[in-house]
Amino acid sequence: MANDNTEKSNPQNDDGSATQNISTQANLLQMMAEEGNVNTHELLIVSFYLPGRSEPIIINGSKKITIGRRDPKRRINPTIDLTEDHGAKLGVSRMHAELNFIGNRYFVKDTGSSNGTWVNDNKLEPYQAHPVTTGDQVRIGQLAIVVHLSVPQRIEGDVISTRIDNEIGNLNSHSYRVKDATGGILVENGAIAISKLRSLGTYLERLSRIYDIIRDAQDQDSSTVFSVKAIKVRSDEILVIDVGEGKDIMDFMATKLPEFLVVLDGKVEGTKKQTDSLERYKEPLQQIADYALQELVFRFLNEKRDDYVHKLAPHFDAILSMELIVEQTTN
Repeated sequence: MANDNTEKSNPQNDDGSATQNISTQANLLQMMAEEGNVNTHELLIVSFYLPGRSEPIIINGSKKITIGRRDPKRRINPTIDLTEDHGAKLGVSRMHAELNFIGNRYFVKDTGSSNGTWVNDNKLEPYQAHPVTTGDQVRIGQLAIVVHLSVPQRIEGDVISTRIDNEIGNLNSHSYRVKDATGGILVENGAIAISKLRSLGTYLERLSRIYDIIRDAQDQDSSTVFSVKAIKVRSDEILVIDVGEGKDIMDFMATKLPEFLVVLDGKVEGTKKQTDSLERYKEPLQQIADYALQELVFRFLNEKRDDYVHKLAPHFDAILSMELIVEQTTN
């Protein structure tokens, strides 16, 4: 069981072991200026995916998010309370860690916990802030949490649209089943398998990047965003995502892309569009990106075509490496 912690003015490791000094404040400021991967000064929506839970914990627009275990006697009530997630047994301190919104993104820091905090494979120095991006695994003691950040955007008055995980009342949803292409397990005991949480978050983030590039190529309003209304596990232990905005992208991933991959393998002859992409580019990822443009963009791109292909290719590369596939479904 984790020992409770108190604030330390001179933070040291509880077990005396060496830890990796992630970054200094100066480095953080430099990283923020260089990366700029969250282009907003609005507070973000943060979704926390935990093992054993079929739905994420969603925090909407908070400058400070605390993580730990509640203690009514000491008036400790963390934003993310891990008491019911076997937090004590898994080494979660009452005041374990916190996320802070600084500049235009979130940073996580260990607040002097007994059993440490990690971002992916990096153990954090106590009280040293480390940037968090979508798909990162934040380990609180022995409890792994996958974080997804969403950029809020206002549409039609006070309705909020987000990139993922927020209910969008004025958009119809379209359901897609998520499967492991290798036959691996995605759902265990009615919840998303912890080993797949990070892959799913990264998969959806890559789809949102593809969505943005396609909308730019279509010369459409850049204010629209890829939106996932829900991620759920059905009673038959099938993982389903409900998409609001971005149906055309999802339909391509569910139907057109698998068909084109069969053509790439040389198993069937391609259509005119598929053959055109095969002849225009030699690299398979560029061929996939070009075919996506042909299926999703209904205007001539001329000299910009190569630019869009090169922007899309890395995202398709990442998606295919995750070995996750989507299929159209009714619910």
